[in-house]
Amino acid sequence: VMAGIMDLSTETNETNGQDLVISNLAAAIAQSFPDAKMIIINHQTASGTSIEHFKSEHEERGSPDWVWVNHPVSSTTEVSHPEVMFCWIKPFYNYENSSKFLTSGTDFVHEPIQTNLVLVTADSSEGPDFIDYFSKHIGKEVVPLKVTHNEVIAGRRDDGPCTIQIGLTWEEWLDSKLDWFGKLVFETTGCNNPVSYEPGDDLGVLPENTEEMVLKVIQKLRPVPSLEQAYRLMIVTIDGSRKECLLYEKLPAATIVEWFKKFLDITTPPTQSLLGDLVVYAIDSQQKEDLKILSQDIERYEQWKHSKRPTVLNFLEEFSSLSIPAETLIYKLPLMKPCFYPIASSLLSSSTCVDLTVEAVNFITEDDSSRSGLCSMYLNQANIGSTVKAFFRSKPRFHLPENPNFPIIMVGMGKGTAPFRSFWMHRAELKKVQQQLGRAIFYGEYTTQELDLYREEKWKYHKLGVIELAPTTYSREAVIETKSVAQMMMMDANNRRCTYDLLASHCGHIYVCGDANMANEVKSAVVSIFKEEGNIDLGEAASAVENLF
Repeated sequence: VMAGIMDLSTETNETNGQDLVISNLAAAIAQSFPDAKMIIINHQTASGTSIEHFKSEHEERGSPDWVWVNHPVSSTTEVSHPEVMFCWIKPFYNYENSSKFLTSGTDFVHEPIQTNLVLVTADSSEGPDFIDYFSKHIGKEVVPLKVTHNEVIAGRRDDGPCTIQIGLTWEEWLDSKLDWFGKLVFETTGCNNPVSYEPGDDLGVLPENTEEMVLKVIQKLRPVPSLEQAYRLMIVTIDGSRKECLLYEKLPAATIVEWFKKFLDITTPPTQSLLGDLVVYAIDSQQKEDLKILSQDIERYEQWKHSKRPTVLNFLEEFSSLSIPAETLIYKLPLMKPCFYPIASSLLSSSTCVDLTVEAVNFITEDDSSRSGLCSMYLNQANIGSTVKAFFRSKPRFHLPENPNFPIIMVGMGKGTAPFRSFWMHRAELKKVQQQLGRAIFYGEYTTQELDLYREEKWKYHKLGVIELAPTTYSREAVIETKSVAQMMMMDANNRRCTYDLLASHCGHIYVCGDANMANEVKSAVVSIFKEEGNIDLGEAASAVENLF
């Protein structure tokens, strides 16, 4: 229809009428956004971002688990299609000067590259904690922190696991799961340099898999490698007559046990891509077929993943006929990622200690298998005197105002209380030296009174004049009329006026820490408050609030 309006021919493949229609349609759509005062990103920027993201994923995890094609709107836009990355299919678009690859009369101009994986013996020189290695690859100074305190501060740690049934609503799931919160204190005196962080920053913890699980996974490999020998993984690439040997830089020289314990993620459910790669190693025909279906049928895969939440060990036990070479599984598994926790202490109150608040939940899947979070359980089992590898991550957008006279509003949900504890401690130390402080109001939202974190400390700082406490809300208490923080801010006229006055008239800052739904509700509430109290339209209110979050 559009080609007819534009008087363009689309009768044969030799004409470019369809391309012109698409180009003009894209231009019209692009122009409609600025006409509507909306901002979009052009194809060149989006394409460049996607290409960089692919490169980053490839560096971090090897081959990414996803594929995509960026549509070439113009010849300046890169195209990425990882499925055919190692061969040129003709006809094809190639925007680099690669005419030397062109050969007529063949389907593939360049033969696929053959890659082999080899374990080679090595001498481990990194030391048992691999501190230098982690610092280099993370790009931050990793430090050993000594555990000096580990206790439950809310909930019950010894209630055992709970059953999570598939199909429950969010509210029903909240009723079924058992939470507990632990407080850990780390000593920093063993660090080479004095630690430095601001209230609101995170601590990145490098967890470890349990040795029991690691040894069970290794016993599933064929053949079972030596547990005492240190290795390096070698990638041998054969491109025609050319052979290239490269060390796999993501893993240092270490034993197989150390790789699986400190570096490889064996607790996250295997991806569809990994399942597809391992089909060839299944000996039993029925297991091979089942594995193939899981790797290709997204609905079956999602049902399997969410009902069983399988670890790599669970997966290897379920598909017991798999005979996977050690080097293959090591190369295919993703690396463990650090877990980030808001720091719940202030350097002003203690220059040699760091506090964390850790939430943990145990549960049983539909097939009666016990599961637990990797890092929270790792920290839960950390003995007094043991060492945890960690690093500090700055969060400038969550720092206190440079001027302590500026007022702040804090909204914390559950474990989202943790970073605000660092705020209170910091302000309390400033108050001790007669520093003038602006108002600080805390809104807390918890599922039950039992899980109201740091309740006594909050009242202590309230009595000291460090913070003001808004009424706490409990979302799952049947005997208490429940309101969310957003409702609390909106329904009370004094809260509305106070929120608007502090944020709009006194350079106030608002901080929200909790789940995404709660954060969005609070943001919507503040927008409505600005609209009503400021007597402005919704668009102006949204713009005014945008920079506050």
